[in-house]
Amino acid sequence: MRLFIAINLNDEIKNTLMAAILELKKGASKGNFTHRENLHLTLAFLGELSEDRIVDIRSAMNQIKEEPFGLSLSGFGQFKRKSGDIHWAFFFSSLNFAILAL
Repeated sequence: MRLFIAINLNDEIKNTLMAAILELKKGASKGNFTHRENLHLTLAFLGELSEDRIVDIRSAMNQIKEEPFGLSLSGFGQFKRKSGDIHWAFFFSSLNFAILAL
């Protein structure tokens, strides 16, 4: 199972991202575009892991205690690929995400 750790986004940020996706769709001849319910901020990609690891990962995640923090959309970027470009957004946060890795 492919696993990653992510933060769900609020409606304001999702609305902004969906508007950008609609603009990209206008200029695209084809492509796969992320659905609103799948928009998130990836913190760490864990890769392919067996299902028996989920209990340990869930336990570790439940130990994280963090206050709500600010998150704002800072801009967009693009990875050019022969098979199709990947567009992404980057964010500014009041939280130092490095502390979550400790």
